[in-house]
Amino acid sequence: MDTSRAEEYRALANAARARGDWQAATQYNERAAELFYNAYNAHRGNDELDLHGLFVKEALVHVERRVRNLSSGMTTLRIIVGRGNRSADGPRLKPAVEAWLRQRGYDFKEDGRNNGCLVVQVQGSRAARVEAVWQQAQQYRYTPAYWEQPPPDPPSNGGLLCVAIVVALVALAAWVFG
Repeated sequence: MDTSRAEEYRALANAARARGDWQAATQYNERAAELFYNAYNAHRGNDELDLHGLFVKEALVHVERRVRNLSSGMTTLRIIVGRGNRSADGPRLKPAVEAWLRQRGYDFKEDGRNNGCLVVQVQGSRAARVEAVWQQAQQYRYTPAYWEQPPPDPPSNGGLLCVAIVVALVALAAWVFG
């Protein structure tokens, strides 16, 4: 797998960022992310996702897409996050992906053979059950009744009550100080 073009785009993005051209840097980074993703995932099936070369935000976009678009018969998804050996501050993708999965209720574990890989239990997890119920509700076009109700009208006598309180306070102040 050749990632040289992706690395060139990352270098162009860094140069653009250094000269303050944030728009060009963003465009170069987006192109680099696309090239890295395609290079690392071209030979992988739908049950495996390789996030090498991606920044955290880019990686999380791909994780969300893959989880949402999984085939119905799949039970697990292998997400290759890497060990973080080339990051100066240690691994970044793995903690971010773990947090994303935890927040959404997915059951996952570290692959016993490769600590740079997470195995996500797609079916049977809380998130999968919630998604299944939601899909079933959409199939029958059921939505909770309170979602369908318009918001209540504000009280129409609120202004009158406010005026009455002010008049009472003025009368009280006149009696106390007057």
